[in-house]
Amino acid sequence: MNTAWKIISVIVLITMVVLVARFVSRDDSSTKTITKMFFVKKGDIEKVVRGTGVLKSPKRAEIVSEIKGAIKKIHVSEGDEVRKDDALAEIENTEIDNEIKGQSALVENLEKDLDELKKDVEEQTAVMSAKLAWEQAKSDYDFRKKELVDEQSRIEQGIPKYSKDELEKLKKDVESLRKKTVLAEKKYEEAKPTEADIREAESKHEKEKEKLSKLEEAAEGRVVTSPIDGTVLTVYIDKEALDIEPDREYDVGTSLFLVADLSSIVVEGMVFESDINKLKENQRVKVFLSQQSRIWNKAKLKKISLTPGKDPGKFDIRINFDQPPKNVKEGVRVDFQIVVDEREKVLVVPIEFVRKVKGRSYVVVREESGDSEREIQLGISDDHNYHVIEGLEKDEKVVLKISSAQ
Repeated sequence: MNTAWKIISVIVLITMVVLVARFVSRDDSSTKTITKMFFVKKGDIEKVVRGTGVLKSPKRAEIVSEIKGAIKKIHVSEGDEVRKDDALAEIENTEIDNEIKGQSALVENLEKDLDELKKDVEEQTAVMSAKLAWEQAKSDYDFRKKELVDEQSRIEQGIPKYSKDELEKLKKDVESLRKKTVLAEKKYEEAKPTEADIREAESKHEKEKEKLSKLEEAAEGRVVTSPIDGTVLTVYIDKEALDIEPDREYDVGTSLFLVADLSSIVVEGMVFESDINKLKENQRVKVFLSQQSRIWNKAKLKKISLTPGKDPGKFDIRINFDQPPKNVKEGVRVDFQIVVDEREKVLVVPIEFVRKVKGRSYVVVREESGDSEREIQLGISDDHNYHVIEGLEKDEKVVLKISSAQ
């Protein structure tokens, strides 16, 4: 049994030796070498910090109803451009409308009375009319009274002019004219307006006018207007629902519209905490709208949060455009690159061509005498290239040999 195991072990050992010998002695035909070549050239290097964000307008207005009532008209749709104070909707409140109508009539009448009173003071029209009436009544009274006195004198002399009935009638006429004269004099005195009368009328007029102003102020929300120039982003009330329930009343504070000024649109984004110290205001930014393959190169970093945002390990930033982008919507997600360092028209070499050993950098340079390794000094890099500070010249050839098994 032991002899059999020894024979098997020897066979296995011989097999392994043969296989190793074949592997070691095989030719290089199973390995393929690919040589890549790059001509050193001048280019631009941009070191960037990447992040994502959302297009938003800092100038926006959430418009709510200021009075309770039924919405009778909506004048705009989502996407419409509006100017400040443009009418967006109309709200009907019958109770307030009736109060305003009645109070307006009262104020108007008081204003007319005040004007007439002031006119009377200036022209004395009413006073003159009352005075003439009093003077006429007094003249008539004096005339008839003298007639009565004369008749009484004639009676004493025994030569009366009037009969007994005529005398009684004369007495009644005199008394009636006396009363008429007293009343006319009273009206004449009352017709004399004073400064105190005018002040009292003015005070009453102003008091009622103030009541009207308060009613009108409360009803200003009947016509809903836009507080800013901008675009209607959202109409919260369904127009079809108004057709179904035209008399439905909406409470004060009901959301009606969202309007934003898209000409002031910015990017509100986030960057990692590890990148925050690389950022400075006014650094150039590239913004990418991937869905439409659009790029905006003219943008700047304008705001950097000093404390972490909602997402742990990230800081909020704001990016402003030099010129507002056109045909964009608020809320669209974008990618951005903040240029934290850059070099223009400098010598560059692809990152893959550089070999680093113990803090030193090397490339393989192809010359007429053959390939040789050369140490170079590097500057900043982007995703593809290094900036070559020293060690290479423009148009020199660097090579990279890549071996791969067939």
